[in-house]
Amino acid sequence: MFGEAKAEFEYALEQNPQYLEAQRNLDELETKLAMMKKEKNAAKTVAPPPMPSSGRKTRGGKAAAPNKDYTKLIILGAAAAVAVVTAVLAVPRLLPRATMATYIAPSKNITGMSYDGSAFWMCDWFKQEIYQCAISKSGELSLVDTYRMPQIYPVGITVGEGNVWTCDAWSRKVYRHVADANMTVLKTFDSPGDNPSAISWDGKNIWSCDMTSGKVYRHGTDDNLTVKESYPTPAEQLIGFFWDGRDYWSVDGAKGVIYRHKKDTKLSIIESYSIGQSNKKIGSIFMDRKYIWVAYEGEGMIMRYPRSKIIQ
Repeated sequence: MFGEAKAEFEYALEQNPQYLEAQRNLDELETKLAMMKKEKNAAKTVAPPPMPSSGRKTRGGKAAAPNKDYTKLIILGAAAAVAVVTAVLAVPRLLPRATMATYIAPSKNITGMSYDGSAFWMCDWFKQEIYQCAISKSGELSLVDTYRMPQIYPVGITVGEGNVWTCDAWSRKVYRHVADANMTVLKTFDSPGDNPSAISWDGKNIWSCDMTSGKVYRHGTDDNLTVKESYPTPAEQLIGFFWDGRDYWSVDGAKGVIYRHKKDTKLSIIESYSIGQSNKKIGSIFMDRKYIWVAYEGEGMIMRYPRSKIIQ
């Protein structure tokens, strides 16, 4: 009853667009239906011509021997069918679809997230903790280590130049840590703004955000973390700034909007995209080339959205 199931999943998503189980099942069902259709069409293509009647007579009146060409076609058709079935089974593994996913967060107040290619880093300003997590090949998020920071209230976190960086809105400081057993602070810097809200690394520079002014600051990599440039943004609550390898992105937590910026001298806005969660307050966002990871305040959950579902 694939048709009925598809209709039910679509109806469930109309009632609640964030019903992840329904979305996941719909994605899997659509993939299965597409593969079944492909298999059916392929089977039609390789179907052998009809076998001649076994009682077919030759000109001399004697029964003819089975045509070897037909036998060969049957063998080739069977082999092709096996190949199609094998391909159908293999395609989902070779070409995995980007799907929505839900992860249990290490706390309910995640205010910063970052991924360094091997570890997922998060922070909680309320509990004054930093978390190192791992994502397994099967897609499970697991907690690797917890770092208690009794003197720091980390609201943002990133990884760059081999170190972990955090920012603290209460002390108005930026901290550079070595990822040892104690997350030792190597150096402390004054924040250029009165209310630092996020920090990020683009492969060359550290960037910090200020929620009060709505500005983004590009820092040099010197020992003073010198501000090289500052850029205004339209965000009411600037809670994130990212470089995905092609574009810069800023996040407005109050409006639930993501802004895409040009890589120019003004960080001009190209487009804006709504996350569409008016009933939830965003605590933190992290973006890469494939997904948008969102932590909502007070929920203890992290939602992973395919970028294609938000950015089109």
